[in-house]
Amino acid sequence: MKTQFASPDRSSAKEIQASLDALAADPLLKALLDNVGTYLLVLNRNRQILFASHDFLEFFRFAETPVGFRPGEALNCVHAWENPAGCGTSEACSTCGMLGAFLQSRQTGKVVVRDFLIRMKHGDTQDAREFRVKVSPMNVRGEDCMLVSLTDISSEKKRQALERLFFHDILNTVQGLVGWTRILGQGREEDRAIAAKKLSSLAESLGREIENHRALMMAEQGTLDLNLTEAKVGSIVEVLEGLFAGHEASQSKQFDVAGTSQEETILTDESLVTRILSNMITNAFEATPLGGTVRMWTHSRPESLEFCVWNDGVIPKPVALQIFSRSFSTKEGTGRGIGTFSMKLFGERYLGGEVRFTSTETEGTVFSLTLPRKRTGRITG
Repeated sequence: MKTQFASPDRSSAKEIQASLDALAADPLLKALLDNVGTYLLVLNRNRQILFASHDFLEFFRFAETPVGFRPGEALNCVHAWENPAGCGTSEACSTCGMLGAFLQSRQTGKVVVRDFLIRMKHGDTQDAREFRVKVSPMNVRGEDCMLVSLTDISSEKKRQALERLFFHDILNTVQGLVGWTRILGQGREEDRAIAAKKLSSLAESLGREIENHRALMMAEQGTLDLNLTEAKVGSIVEVLEGLFAGHEASQSKQFDVAGTSQEETILTDESLVTRILSNMITNAFEATPLGGTVRMWTHSRPESLEFCVWNDGVIPKPVALQIFSRSFSTKEGTGRGIGTFSMKLFGERYLGGEVRFTSTETEGTVFSLTLPRKRTGRITG
């Protein structure tokens, strides 16, 4: 078996049974796993599960301990089988906080604590959860193992990310309102007309931002309702052109939408589509230098309609591997990394489409939203 990151080696069934027998003979370990009020795993040197606490089994709905599986395999991590060697061996695994903590603890012999996000598959849906993992080396009756404890911090991380993003965006708009209000009250007559127009635009922007955050919170909670209509591509483009005509990120840059099928329609939630595309376009403008161009176009197919947003920049590999994670951001302190996460949340979980990207030195970066033409019923959270 080949690997793109951690060792692909696994213990045999005979070796695992020998470890289980040795560990089962320790009454203290058994009592700990049966009675501790947290999610605990005991892993062998090859990252395979030997024991799990009662709380872990109950929380993740296991009838019995998934002995021999690695954590990502047991929890149906979306990256677990990207490489045939399983959990820990794909390129995406290089960014996994749990795996990183395990490897560091095993190498140093010290306790290691990290936060990590895992996207788990449940049939046709996915569930993203964040945990704080603590990995401790242990030796029980000659068996070298790793004790792994997990604390669910999903709610805390969601709240922090939403608050950072909300306050960042709202405060920026409020600062603009304050500045133009002063000009309106104190400026020259010719400046007041400009200020009034700017204030109107900023007020509309403020309303959109509040509604966007409201929709994101409802989507995270699974309570967002869709408003399905025959949306016209030309109408979506018109809204986006108006939005970015005076947008801070688009100043001294071009927005080219010549490749869009203006008269085409598709049954979808136009408001959500606009939110997804505006996030893509904002990120594209932020990655584009002054004088550069952001392009948007559509591909019409019998079964789907695809929106594409291009810029000439390249996303570094470490960023690309984590770009759709809720808490990941290259902009320290601003919390804007949740924008790419919301694209996936709205586009796939609610609209039933697909959100993806490509990024190369020769072709630049393209984010795309592909929407199905046929709906099999209302998609909910």
